[in-house]
Amino acid sequence: MLALEILGWGVFFGLGCIALSVFFFGEEKHFLLAYSLMITGVFSVFSAIGQIVNSTILSLLGLIAWGPLFTVTIFFSVEMAKD
Repeated sequence: MLALEILGWGVFFGLGCIALSVFFFGEEKHFLLAYSLMITGVFSVFSAIGQIVNSTILSLLGLIAWGPLFTVTIFFSVEMAKD
């Protein structure tokens, strides 16, 4: 079960955030959303890699990506939707 969670949250969620961030890099007012999506995606993928190579430091990046960083990303997207 842990392998499916790491695959879903680490790989697919991370790649999805990275792919979504590309759409927001073009506009100047959306750069915070683009960078927060990119950092969240990279941290998520590194967390999946950390599980594969058994690295605690890389695995803990997932806790940062899925907790505070994703919360900040949602905050930025809600603020952008108000404009």
